Amino acid sequence: MRKKSFKIILIGDPSVGKTSIRQRYLGRGFKSTYLMTIGADFAVKRLEIDKRNIILHIWDLSGQIKFKSIRELYYDNTSGIILVYDMTNERTLENIPLWLEEYKLNGNKFPIPIAVVGNKSDLVDSKIVENRFTNQTKILYDSIIPGVIFYPTSAKSGENIEQLFMDLARRLVDWI
Repeated sequence: MRKKSFKIILIGDPSVGKTSIRQRYLGRGFKSTYLMTIGADFAVKRLEIDKRNIILHIWDLSGQIKFKSIRELYYDNTSGIILVYDMTNERTLENIPLWLEEYKLNGNKFPIPIAVVGNKSDLVDSKIVENRFTNQTKILYDSIIPGVIFYPTSAKSGENIEQLFMDLARRLVDWI
């Protein structure tokens, strides 16, 4: 069986839960205290999809403005993007196009498989609010990024975390 590796970056505003999503996916649980990512953090996850060994190189990039120049260094050779926003903070959803533009301005290949992820679904009081965010996001991004996948997630409860990475990995395998 041939191995294939893919670089996935998690980007989005500070405090949306990028690190928590990655930690939860890697089986490291959830920590309720906020620790800012300094520059970037990296981990590897191995999995099998359709009898192929896949290696995901998962890069958690700091959302802090002061790390923009460092963050841009990590955009090279990206295979897939997870754009994360906080479902309790509409501004973080409105900033998603800015993150995508930053990625595109740095000379990176586009389009590539992308997931837009609304995190902190456990803090959203009603499914109506959750659906509004999800529907608003779909309408906005279906026209910009054909085939983008959307997920409401909770790094705290683990909701949709595994499915998010599996679906993105499948798209990466199909993309090549």
